[in-house]
Amino acid sequence: MSENSMALMLKIGGSVLALTILVGFSGCQTLTNSTGFGDLYVVAHEDDDLLFMNPDIQRSITRGHRVKTVYLTAGDGCRSEQYWRAQREAGVRAAYAQMAGVEDRWVDVAVRPKEVRLLQRPQVSLVFFRLPSPAKEDGTSCPHGTTLEKLWTGSIVELSPLDDPRVNYTKHGLIDELTKVLRIFRPDRVNVLDGTGRNPVPCRPGNPAVCRVYYPATGRAYLSDHSDHYYSALFAREAHAAYQRPHQFQSYRGYNSALEPPNVSDSAFLEKERVFQTYAEHDDRIDDRPPFDDFYHLWLLRQYEAR
Repeated sequence: MSENSMALMLKIGGSVLALTILVGFSGCQTLTNSTGFGDLYVVAHEDDDLLFMNPDIQRSITRGHRVKTVYLTAGDGCRSEQYWRAQREAGVRAAYAQMAGVEDRWVDVAVRPKEVRLLQRPQVSLVFFRLPSPAKEDGTSCPHGTTLEKLWTGSIVELSPLDDPRVNYTKHGLIDELTKVLRIFRPDRVNVLDGTGRNPVPCRPGNPAVCRVYYPATGRAYLSDHSDHYYSALFAREAHAAYQRPHQFQSYRGYNSALEPPNVSDSAFLEKERVFQTYAEHDDRIDDRPPFDDFYHLWLLRQYEAR
């Protein structure tokens, strides 16, 4: 889908948004075998990609695509640098090395935002903006009081990386910096989380973190999606719109994908689970062994396009 056709679809979708009920779509990407093809993934936290965009990422790497994943927040949840750097960032490095079938050895490429490249598969790279994430999934902020949601809505005017308070991103400054990443990488496809604002009935359209949904597979209610997922996608959509080179655009559903039937094949699920386990072994919030917990297991069985 071209950039222009995506803009038209958004315009049409906006006119019927209040009448839209979530419908599941699978088989997200049309993959090529071109080694020059570039896939850029933009997510909020270090595990969103492994849960909601895989097995597409695995397939991109296997087909020899240039792959770059951008993490807008540190995924800190008010915890210290030891957690987000030594656990979360280390976890995704190990997971991507596993997907690429090489040693977990990386080369530093840039300092701000932090970028690393896989030594034995240099076409695979990760970018860490290290912006603060909220204390809770509904967007409740940590004592520092800053989140992507607040920057987007204008509640704050600047947001700084956790590892460098001297750097300040305004809303438009963050969009510009993300657009710069796109222009340098020159992706043929931009992949983001769900910024559609379409929530399951009876919730209103908009921020999914204010919508609680009953998930029959777990027997309990949970958010339609994480605040950071939604607002990271809104920032990424703005960068996608500013990136003029012809490219495809793809978005993936987050938490509420668990409302849909499983659609990841048995073989792809086993590989996706193994990759996520590699990440989970680094992150002390998550059990080291499957099924991790009920929601993680549900998400690993699914991958759905957001429309």
